[in-house]
Amino acid sequence: MTIVIAFHQSGYRDFKTYYIHFVCHYLTNVFPKLVSYTRILKLMQSVLVPLCSYLTPRQARLIWIAFVDSSKLQVCHNLCILRHPILKKGTAKRGKGTIGWFYGFKLHLIINDQGGIISVKVTTANMADKEPVSEIVDVLWGCLYGDKVYISGPLKRELANQRVTLITGIKKHETQSENSWRRSCISFMGNLLAWLIAYSFKPKKLSIKITKFDKQVLMQV
Repeated sequence: MTIVIAFHQSGYRDFKTYYIHFVCHYLTNVFPKLVSYTRILKLMQSVLVPLCSYLTPRQARLIWIAFVDSSKLQVCHNLCILRHPILKKGTAKRGKGTIGWFYGFKLHLIINDQGGIISVKVTTANMADKEPVSEIVDVLWGCLYGDKVYISGPLKRELANQRVTLITGIKKHETQSENSWRRSCISFMGNLLAWLIAYSFKPKKLSIKITKFDKQVLMQV
C-alpha cells in the first residue's frame, strides 16, 4: 500500500518503471522483501479495502464554504473502446464531458477552500454531474459552489433541506485523469484511491485565499 501511494508522489508516469528502476534499486533497505513486478501487481489488488479505510481519516475538515466538481477518468482512447476488457464486463460506460465523448468513469469531489478533500464518489461516465451531489453532501453545511452543470431547482431545494446552500454559475474548466492500470477494475479503483491519498499529503494544494470578511460576504450571497 505504501509503495502504491508513494508512486503517485514520485513523478513517474508509469508504475512499472517506478517499481523496477526506482523501488528495486534504491528502496531495498526500506522494503527488504520485495517481490517481482508480476507479483506486486497481484498483491495490489488486495489493498483496495485498506486504501478505502486509510482515505477516510485523510479527508479535510468541514467549513462553511465548499466546492463541488467532477473530472473524467478515461480508461482508454475512444478508438479502443470495443476492444477494452472492462467494456466486456459492463463496468465502465460512455459519457460526455465539456471536451467531448469518452469511455470510463467520473470522479466527483467536494473540497474546501484549502483544496482538502471533504467527500468523494466515483460513478460511471454516463451519470450526470448533479445526480450524486445529494449523496456526498451528507456531511456538509453552509455554502456549496459549483459550475453551471449543477443548476437544478430540485437539487437546490433538496440541499436546502440539508442546510446546504447551492450556488452555481462558476465557469467550468474540465480536468482529466488517466489511469495506468486499465485492465482490472479493482486495480483501477485501488490506483485511484492511492492517488487521492497521495494528494491529501501534498503540502501545497490548489487553494483560494479567503479572509474572515470574505467568508461573511459569501455566506450572505
